[in-house]
Amino acid sequence: MGRIEDFIYFEKNKININDCNSILNTLEKDFQKHSWHNNTDNTITSSEDEFFVQNMNLKAKPYLKEIQLFLEKYCQKFKPIENTSNLINKMTFPRINFYKKGHRMKMHYDHIRSIFDGTERGIPILTIVGVLNNDFQGGEFIVADQTFNMKQGDLIIFPSCFIYPHAVKEIIDGERISFVSWAY
Repeated sequence: MGRIEDFIYFEKNKININDCNSILNTLEKDFQKHSWHNNTDNTITSSEDEFFVQNMNLKAKPYLKEIQLFLEKYCQKFKPIENTSNLINKMTFPRINFYKKGHRMKMHYDHIRSIFDGTERGIPILTIVGVLNNDFQGGEFIVADQTFNMKQGDLIIFPSCFIYPHAVKEIIDGERISFVSWAY
């Protein structure tokens, strides 16, 4: 079918900078410390060198159209493959990830259950990440051994499974604000 890197899709300047700034202006100041679910012992942990999260404010909803179009464009590449046209039915509302100097995201894959604890049910199939600002150094995005130096307006999409481990390198200076959403 293809190589692992064939399923990583990266576009620079996909979200208009004015839209990125408008989303940034809708953010609340109450970020919560990110936590990880440990499947081995079923515990929740967090670390001082990791980042903070916040659900995207509903005021930002008008700006989500570009993200949805990006997802559709990615999925169109695989329509000819038998039985793939109905794999993606929905997308989670984006979550904001806020990284300060010294923060990072450790290598992991998106076997996420917590986003489906409510009335929604599904399995994350695709991960969509976008960067909303340029006021940082470091913070490179790594997925499947490839490094992407993402800047304001850039989007990346890739499968959420174990073959696509990903991380964010340590922030050297400034603050990195990004979002993540999952298609299922």
